[in-house]
Formats: sequence, structure tokens, C-alpha cells
Amino acid sequence: MASRLAIGPDDTQFAVVSYGNEGTLELGLAECQDDECVKSAVASIHWKDQWTNTPDGLRVMREEVYGPGRGSREDARKVAVLITDGEANINAEQTIPEADRAREAGIELFVIGVGLTVNWEEAEGIAGDSANVLRLNGFEDLTSGNFDAVGVLLRDYVCSSGKTIFNNLYLNECTCNS
Repeated sequence: MASRLAIGPDDTQFAVVSYGNEGTLELGLAECQDDECVKSAVASIHWKDQWTNTPDGLRVMREEVYGPGRGSREDARKVAVLITDGEANINAEQTIPEADRAREAGIELFVIGVGLTVNWEEAEGIAGDSANVLRLNGFEDLTSGNFDAVGVLLRDYVCSSGKTIFNNLYLNECTCNS
């Protein structure tokens, strides 16, 4: 998805938070100015063989990605895509309240659930709306050549030009509606 968007301080910005036993800011909004930087940063993130502290991942996103002075622009939509293959098992009771705090801060939440062990009730609670949840069979579906999972989930997201993206699932393209 990053390669299809204009990336920069006045265009689309990316940040990445990983979470295991705790949330970790892997990439801040102001750190990458092009798609190669985003791809490299994402590729350097390693899987954590840990428990799942989803609420802390959400907290880090809210405070360290979208907090004051962190690179977020006031005129830009604040969007977060959470990818999960299970459910929170550390501070699980704080998952939905932390998602609620993010939405109260103006952050739109989307969830991509991968595999058969996803807690769909929790995923929908995080997203706040079942329409903001995408179900995938496996992690290969995130990056397969004919399918852009994030693009599908954010199909009405705003292009850098301020126009709406409509994804073509088979051609992996987007066109902007004028």
C-alpha cells in the first residue's frame, strides 16, 4: 500500500506500533519521507514470541503516534489499522476502554483479523463497527499480489489529493473519484 501513496510531511504519513508483552513504537510519523523507508522499517520489525498486550499497543499508538508534538497534522485524518491473530491476554479488560479512548481522541480504528483464533467480538469492539473489520485466512493474504488487505479495509480513505480511493481488488490499483 505504501508504494501507491505519496508519503511525506504534507502527504500520507506512516507509523508502526508492535505489541507483545508491551506496546513499542517501531516507526514514528515523521521518520519516513518515502515508501522505501516505510517498507524497510516494516521489514526490520521482528515477530515477538510474547503474550498479547493489545491495550498497551493501543495506548502507545494514541500517546506516542498521535500525541501532541509527535508529527500528526491537525488537518489530517488520524487512522490506525490493528492487525491481530488472536486476542489480548495481558490486561484484556482494558482493550475496549483503550480503543474507546483512541476514538475519543479522534482516531479512526480498523482491525484486520488473521486466521482462525481471532476473537471477533474483541476485534469489533476495538474497531467500533463491524464494517471496520476485515477477516483474512492467513498472513499471506496481507501481501499477496492480487489483494491489498489494507487498501480494501480503507477503501473510502482519502488520497493525498483529498479525493476518495476506490480499490480494484484484482488489479491492485486505486483511482480517485473527482
